[in-house]
Amino acid sequence: MKLKGLVLRSFLIMGVLVGGYQFKKIWGTQRRKTISLRVDHLFSKKIHDRLISFAREQEKITTSPALLGQIVKEQFPAVKKVKIKSSIDGNIRLVVAAQRPLVLINNDYILTKAGTLIRAHDIENEQVKRLPQLTIAQKDKEALYVSDECQRFIHHIENNLYNNYSVTWFDPSRVELQDKQTQHFTLLASNETVFSNALFAQYEKLKEEVGRKPGARKRWYVDVRFKNQIILFDQKGERG
Repeated sequence: MKLKGLVLRSFLIMGVLVGGYQFKKIWGTQRRKTISLRVDHLFSKKIHDRLISFAREQEKITTSPALLGQIVKEQFPAVKKVKIKSSIDGNIRLVVAAQRPLVLINNDYILTKAGTLIRAHDIENEQVKRLPQLTIAQKDKEALYVSDECQRFIHHIENNLYNNYSVTWFDPSRVELQDKQTQHFTLLASNETVFSNALFAQYEKLKEEVGRKPGARKRWYVDVRFKNQIILFDQKGERG
């Protein structure tokens, strides 16, 4: 009889402990106290402030921590990853990481290293200024689209190319690189062009030769889209 009483008392104590833990866990979820943030320095002040406002709003409702991270990524496309740390008393800490910028496109958009397109104003302005710039030719009011071929081209070329040329993508068979040193010369390339040292040496030599001829101030196109062949022509299509 004493043994049965001892066993029963043990079960009751265990039940109280387990029940108390579950109650505390549920109470912590429903009575969340604070959500603290650690925000990536790459974010603009606008996004930083919006994340803080989002956290204050979420403190008023009972969203589970796991779902909270998903909501952040859905509402903020510039967010790459959210780490969540929660305590038993309901406090939550969010560590929010930004997408890594790769190139600025058409002044208003950023292609990230993950291949996503985000708005430039989501990233801190000084970071945006350091990015290489590329233009994608598009029709008025047409939504910006960065094709797979264009993305491969962007990954293919070296960053220092942007220092010397203004790069405009039309399609895989036409990419224009306008020389920043002299506005009279534009390289015509494709997404398969190999920008080797030998190619640029030939281009510089050709540029020097044309500069000594009459009519050197015309707009010249240097077509390097064909293997082992460079074609020079002016804006009227006449070969040089």
